[in-house]
Amino acid sequence: MQDFALTTSFIVVGVLALIFLLFIFRSSHEGGDAPGLKAEGTRWLLICAMILFTIIATYSTLKPWPHQAVAGVTGSALTVKVNGAQWYWDVSHDTLPINTPILFEVSAQDVNHGFALYDPDGRIVTQTQAMPGYVNKLLYTFEKTGTYKVLCLEFCGPAHHEMEHEFTLVEKGDFTKESN
Repeated sequence: MQDFALTTSFIVVGVLALIFLLFIFRSSHEGGDAPGLKAEGTRWLLICAMILFTIIATYSTLKPWPHQAVAGVTGSALTVKVNGAQWYWDVSHDTLPINTPILFEVSAQDVNHGFALYDPDGRIVTQTQAMPGYVNKLLYTFEKTGTYKVLCLEFCGPAHHEMEHEFTLVEKGDFTKESN
C-alpha cells in the first residue's frame, strides 16, 4: 500500500511540475522578444527539471519499506513477543542469538509505550510503538554480544522511568530456546 501511495505521489508531483513548466514557458513566450522573460522561463525550466530528476533518482534507489522486510521473513527469524504495561515489559525471551533475524511482536495492554532497544554502550539501535489492541512487528538482527536494555520512550505515567527490561545477546552456539 505504501508503494502505491509513493508512486502515486511522484506521478502527481510530476504532472504538477509539467503544468507549472508549461505556464512558465508560455508566459515567457507571450512577452514577445523580451530576453528577460525567456531567461526567466529557462531558469525555471532547469530548476523544475533538476527537482524532477532528484525525485526520480531518489525513488529508484529506495530500500524496501520496513513492512516489506518483515513480510519477507521466513522461518529463519526468532519471534519474541513483547507486551508493555504500566510499568514493566513482559518479554518472551531473556537470551537471544546474534546474527539471527529477531522478529519482535510488540503490543501493550493499557496505554501507548515506546519500545526502544539500547545496545551495551547505551546507544539506541531500534524502536517502535507498543499500542493497546495492535501488534507492531519489528525486525532486527543484532551483531554484537552483550546486555541490551529495553526502555520506554513514551511517557506512560508516574513510574515511567522504572519501565526497563534487559536481555542478553549470545553467540548462536550458546543459544537454546529452552533456556528462556
